[in-house]
This record gives sequence, structure tokens and C-alpha cells, in this order.
Amino acid sequence: MRFAAKDLTCGRLKIGGYTTTMRQLIQTFLAKHGTPQVPQPPYSPDMAPCDFWLFPHLKKPLKGTRFESREAIMKKTTADLMAMPKSDFQDCFQKWKRRWNRCVASQGAYFEEN
Repeated sequence: MRFAAKDLTCGRLKIGGYTTTMRQLIQTFLAKHGTPQVPQPPYSPDMAPCDFWLFPHLKKPLKGTRFESREAIMKKTTADLMAMPKSDFQDCFQKWKRRWNRCVASQGAYFEEN
């Protein structure tokens, strides 16, 4: 399969890191060998705590700051992360639960935040 993957990636559409042809080969192989496949749900940044809460909170203090090295960025970010109160994380997960409940109630349909 390694040889086929090299040939199939040239000039083909890639989806999820695989070419569409490669994806079909993998699915055929798994079906042929009786391997169950679990459908991958679509990714939604509105439902990922890192995307809707953590990353924006970590990026705010970094905005407009110039760092001399990657280590300096990591040191600043780690300090900011450690300074966040535990209650902020708990609040984030409560918001996450409410988002999931709204998503389930709307059967995955789009809705505006209040």
C-alpha cells in the first residue's frame, strides 16, 4: 500500500490528509477484512473548548508582543496558563456542556449564539 499511496497523492484532491482515491482504497481494504468503520463527525470549532475559549484567552496577552525566541513565547504562555483560575476552566466546561446540549436539541442544525 505504501507504493500505491505515493502514486495516488500526485495531483489528486486531498481530504483529511488522504487523497480521495487513497481513502477509497483504505475503506475497501477495511470492508474486505471485516474491520468495522466508525464515521468521523464533522469538526466544529464552536464545539471545541480550545477553539472557543482556551486559545483566544491565551492569544490576547500575546497580541502585539515581539518575542526573541520560541522558548520566550512558551514561557509567557505557560505563565499565563498557570495564572488562569481553576474557576475559569470549570466555567468553560459548563459552557461546553450547554453548547453540546443546544447542538443535540437542534439536531446539529446551525444556530446563532445568544
